[in-house]
Amino acid sequence: MQWGLVGLLEVSSLCLLLASPTKAQITPDSTLGNENSQVTPNQTIRGAVADLIEGGAIRDSNLFHSFLEFNVGNGQRVYFANPDGITNILTRVTGSTLSQILGTLGVNGSANLFLLNPNGIAFGSNARLDVAGSFVASTADSALFDNGFNFSASDPNAPPLLTINIPIGLQYGSNPGSVNVIGPTLGIETGQTMALLGGEVNLNGATVEVPGGRVELGGLSSPGTVALNGATSVSFPDGVERGDVSLTNSSLVDVTSVNGGNIAINGANFDMSQSSLQAGLTSGASIPDAVAGNININAKGNTNLSDRSLIANDLLTSAIGNGGNIELTTSGLTITGGSRVQTVTNSNGASGDIEINANGAIDISGFTEDGLFSGILTRSAVDTSGPGGKITINNSERSLNLANRGFIGTVTNSSSNGGAIALHLNTLVLETGGQIITATTNLGNAGDITINASESVTISGESRDFVPNPFLDLETFDLNALEFITDPNPNVAESGPGGIPYVSIERTPEQIINGTTILGAAETQFDYFSFSITNGNSRAIFDIDNGSTEGDGNIDTKIFLFNQGTGELLEVNDDSQAADGAGGSREVFGSFSTDSLIDTTIPSPGVYLLGVGAFPSDASNNQSIEGASPEVGETYTLQVSLENQGIEGVSLPEDPFNPDNFNPNMEEARSGLFSESTGTGHGGSLTINTDKLILNNGGRISTDAFDAGDGGNIRLNVGSLLEVNASTLISSIARGSGNAGTIVIDTKQLQLNGGIVSTDTFSSGNAGEITITATESVMLAGTTVEERGRIDSNARPGAMGNAGRVVVETPVLQLRDGAQIRSINRGNNRDRGNITVRANEVSAIGTSPDGIFPSALVTATLVGTGPAGNLTIETERLLVSDEGTLSSRTRGAGDAGNITIRATELEVSDGGEVIASSLGDGEAGDIFLQVNDIEVTGISEDGQFRSRIAAFSEENAPAGSVIITSNNLRVRDGAEISVSASGNGDNAKAGNLTITASSIVLDQATLSAEVSAGDKGNIELDSQLILMRDRSNITTNATGSATGGNITIDTKLLVALENSDITANAENSFGGRVIINALGIFGTEFREQQTPDSDITASSQLGASFSGTVEINAPSADPSAALFQLPETFVNPKLLVATGCGTDDGNQFTQFGRGGLPTDPTKPLRGETLWVDLRPLPRHRTRRRKNPILPSNASNASNSGNSRPSRIIEANRWIINKDGVVELVADSVQSSPFISWFSPYYCVR
Repeated sequence: MQWGLVGLLEVSSLCLLLASPTKAQITPDSTLGNENSQVTPNQTIRGAVADLIEGGAIRDSNLFHSFLEFNVGNGQRVYFANPDGITNILTRVTGSTLSQILGTLGVNGSANLFLLNPNGIAFGSNARLDVAGSFVASTADSALFDNGFNFSASDPNAPPLLTINIPIGLQYGSNPGSVNVIGPTLGIETGQTMALLGGEVNLNGATVEVPGGRVELGGLSSPGTVALNGATSVSFPDGVERGDVSLTNSSLVDVTSVNGGNIAINGANFDMSQSSLQAGLTSGASIPDAVAGNININAKGNTNLSDRSLIANDLLTSAIGNGGNIELTTSGLTITGGSRVQTVTNSNGASGDIEINANGAIDISGFTEDGLFSGILTRSAVDTSGPGGKITINNSERSLNLANRGFIGTVTNSSSNGGAIALHLNTLVLETGGQIITATTNLGNAGDITINASESVTISGESRDFVPNPFLDLETFDLNALEFITDPNPNVAESGPGGIPYVSIERTPEQIINGTTILGAAETQFDYFSFSITNGNSRAIFDIDNGSTEGDGNIDTKIFLFNQGTGELLEVNDDSQAADGAGGSREVFGSFSTDSLIDTTIPSPGVYLLGVGAFPSDASNNQSIEGASPEVGETYTLQVSLENQGIEGVSLPEDPFNPDNFNPNMEEARSGLFSESTGTGHGGSLTINTDKLILNNGGRISTDAFDAGDGGNIRLNVGSLLEVNASTLISSIARGSGNAGTIVIDTKQLQLNGGIVSTDTFSSGNAGEITITATESVMLAGTTVEERGRIDSNARPGAMGNAGRVVVETPVLQLRDGAQIRSINRGNNRDRGNITVRANEVSAIGTSPDGIFPSALVTATLVGTGPAGNLTIETERLLVSDEGTLSSRTRGAGDAGNITIRATELEVSDGGEVIASSLGDGEAGDIFLQVNDIEVTGISEDGQFRSRIAAFSEENAPAGSVIITSNNLRVRDGAEISVSASGNGDNAKAGNLTITASSIVLDQATLSAEVSAGDKGNIELDSQLILMRDRSNITTNATGSATGGNITIDTKLLVALENSDITANAENSFGGRVIINALGIFGTEFREQQTPDSDITASSQLGASFSGTVEINAPSADPSAALFQLPETFVNPKLLVATGCGTDDGNQFTQFGRGGLPTDPTKPLRGETLWVDLRPLPRHRTRRRKNPILPSNASNASNSGNSRPSRIIEANRWIINKDGVVELVADSVQSSPFISWFSPYYCVR
């Protein structure tokens, strides 16, 4: 309706203009009596012919004119005479027609001019003002004075003959007309005020210029009074309905000057379309301490900016002074089509602040065809610029929505700091590329971002509708005569509707590539691909497809990216578990799998080289690839996806209203919150306080440091739920010498459903720490093969900085379907990125949907010399099941970290693993378990992986040890606890397996320490009870040239049944040593070689002379020592029965068993005899528990109660205690002949 009304006004005004005569009507009325206005034509004024208006009523410094009609024709010049002493000329129109100003209207002097016509005022395309003072055009009914006089157009009367000062207000009637300015340029002298005040005010293709002055646009649509503050400004009443204000069709209001000016808009709805409000200081301004004026907009209705509209308060080059502010108060606000609200400083002064107060929805979205994004911006634009202004938005009742590349940003390109962003909202929604940004490219620090949203913050999606230069220009891509195709890559998750182009290269035996490197000819045959790019900041994805024995290819690959010009090694396949590529080859170590994938950003144009080797191979700066190379007959598929992200080579055309024409974040199309440092200044911190924070479909929160500046910190205080879904990211990244910021999350529930929380370092800066506190739960889950919930702290290839620490504190931590918490070191740093978990319950269950990636807590070092971090878990109950993993590993020269678990209960089941491993030259870490109740049981569902706790190395490096302290340890159903070293070098040393427990139960299970070539691994067990059943093993067997390890067992009772063995054997060296200290050993014995029975061996395949030793220290346990010859003459009962006793005397003696009694009654009691129970034991199996986690109060049930006496003594007499109870006792008193101690009442001697 509003645009229709404006169009109608334009057409009506145009018709009026065409119908108007050259000389329009100026008809004085008679309301002033003898002081009526007079029009004198054909006067020469300021060098040209004009009509002069004289007469009127003079009261003090005021001159009053009254007209029945007042129009200025096209080409006509009309001037008011300015008698001496007159400062204000007030003109009213008492007739019923609007006033058309189609020519020049002026004052032949310096007085202020007021034009009142309640019917409306229209300025045509050739209208011009020649007024040295201020100018007010109003459709009010009357002007009010402080003495009560009302100079009225609807009820005209003459001014009284009293002292009349300046007018104090404009009184509006019930249906005021509009003020329309269509096409002209209206300007008055510098520093003055122009006020266009109507029922509505519409500027259509118009320019209003008041350099250094003030422009007031607004009006009332119902009765009320607008106060006049002298002739300089106006004040609108509260509670009175206002009129609409609009600027369309390239309209401009400009108050810029050397000293700045002010713009004030007061209305109901305020609409701008392809128009501009500009304030600020111009180039060459040289007034010391100058301050640009402000732009104030107060719209009781909605404010709409569209089609590249601009509200700007800028400091231009060489301006001296500080910028002014922009304050916008409205119900709702919409900014679309590349429109902007901004304060920018291009000089030494500070830019102004922007404050928006709203009680309705705020929507910012869209961009122009040439790529200018809609948004709100403050910026310090050049190296010497002053500080940037801050942005504050207050909207506690409704939402702020940014979509389709709409943004709010503060940027500093100078040595001064950028402005902060503070948002106080009910809800915040960022979608389809909507962003909030602070950034620095120089010495200045980026501003902080603070978001207070009482209800929720939602970040979702990305914009692919517009990406400048969306596809990378491949000038050359030397494929060494290989055939290839170029299509959108369907396998890259971020491809979006348009897709990211890729090159697919099939390596076949007939197409072997001669190895050439940046250094010349290679000694071995590696595959190299040379390519050049013309645009910097380009995303490159290199993905080896089908490169494992499980796929169509037959080679396990490793890929390297070099700068061909400098020889710098930029990236090594990052073993990414993001699976952004087409699946890639997989290196499977135990149950931990990786992907041969490089996903990186190439910052500068140039020539680059991609190298492919077989695993294991390696490279470094200015060195060719070394190690295993692809051979004839080995195949793989390489996919190369290249996408230009838009920051280089993008030039926006000059905007007539906004020559700055700057987008703060061209390269990132994802919705999100960003704080970036690309200079030496630090990034800003990012804080969110809300009840719910939801990230979906590529949404992102990140603080990145690209140079020497540190990245900002991220703090998320979320009352009830923080949910991160589907390829979304919360990250802090150090890409230069600056450190990444920390990430602190404080919430009730944290859910990562395919989402990521990450901190990384790519250079000498350190990755930040991640601290998560959740009062209820932390849940991580994988949703697809590509999207698996992760908490990551990474040191990327070549990084000298350290990976950050990860700390999670919550009652419940759950990882499912391939979700992981990781600290990965691929660099050459010194410090570790540790992971610490404190929770009541922790579980890592299952794998990703493709079965490749386990749910895991992982610390690792993959390339370089940096060490992996330590993994520490403190919990009541810990479950690692269905191929879930706790892992600390090394694949490079750096050492792996340790795993420490302090818990009440630990269950590792169904292929779950707790492993510390070395697959490179670095040492494996140790595993420390301080757990009351441990159960390791079962194998994976597919039978491929057994449940295990293991410390091992597979190359020429020492393995770690496993140290367990527990009450009850149970290992069942194919599970194992082991230490091993399978490498062939002298450094391939196995660690030790040390277990201290009240009881150790093995049921078809293994405890092992094995080695192939290096030092032997040992097993030490200290337990009151060790029970082995169903082919269980305790072994330190050695293969190759290694010596069998030692086994030391300290126990009270060792039971080994059903072919359960204790072995320290060797293949090609000496067997180990077995030492057993026990009070009782049952079911097993030492044998020279293993048999189908339960054995204790220390043999060697080289023969008996190479056998180890077995030492068993236990009391004699000869079963025959407890057997006695029965007497040949049996006892005559008659000799033992007193004949004089009656049948009811109550005497009796009952013997149960024979412990403590002689073999016949005639023999005395004998010394101690060991009771050997020769009864057969029943064969049975304990059913596996359905519930993997036992109640915590069940852990000590089997150990409560009786303490074991140190010695058993045979009774030699009995007594009656004070309670009348018979007790058997033993003492040193010699036994006397038997004398009856009880005389029955009826016994006769």
